[in-house]
Parts: sequence; C-alpha cells; structure tokens
Amino acid sequence: MEAKDGLDALEVSGRYTGKIHLLLSDMVMPKMSGTQLAERLTAVRRDMKVLFMSGYSEYVGGSNQPSVQTPILQKPFSISSFVEKIREVLAGSPAEQPSDANVRMA
Repeated sequence: MEAKDGLDALEVSGRYTGKIHLLLSDMVMPKMSGTQLAERLTAVRRDMKVLFMSGYSEYVGGSNQPSVQTPILQKPFSISSFVEKIREVLAGSPAEQPSDANVRMA
C-alpha cells in the first residue's frame, strides 16, 4: 500500500482489514512526521514492524531520535542494504509502544 503523507497513511491503514507487516516511513513528511505516524499506527496494529528512513543525519544517533524503538536507514542507501534492513526488521520483534520504548538506533 502507498500513501502520499502521514494522514493519508492513517486513512489507508484504517480502510485495510488485513495484516500490515511493515511500515516504511520517511522521518520527515508533510502533515505528520514518521514518528507520529508510527506511534499512531503501532497503537492499533501492535504486530506491525516499523522501519524509518531519513536523509537527515540528526535522526541517526542525534538528539531528534524517534520515540518508538525502531531502526533507521540512512539515505542514500543501496538496494541491497535496503533489502537487508527490511529482512532484519521483519525477522525481529514488533516495534515497542512509545510508553515502553528505550530508543535504540540501528
């Protein structure tokens, strides 16, 4: 499924009755950040895993870390590193809820 921004992603997710295995979201988007989107969706879809991507270095080990425990793929990235990270995330446990999270960057 594809969405143009975070609000659209919430609507798409709300209409979809099947399981969503992975949320791949940019950290910086119009109308809603990737972190806000992940917090809202993982509250409803607890088994969904999350992978962020960002071209901004402050999101990778910086002070603007997401509030949910999740890996971040730094842009630019190769197709092979993208596929490897998706496999790694899907093999791991679901993203922790924000209230339970201790931030760990991958």
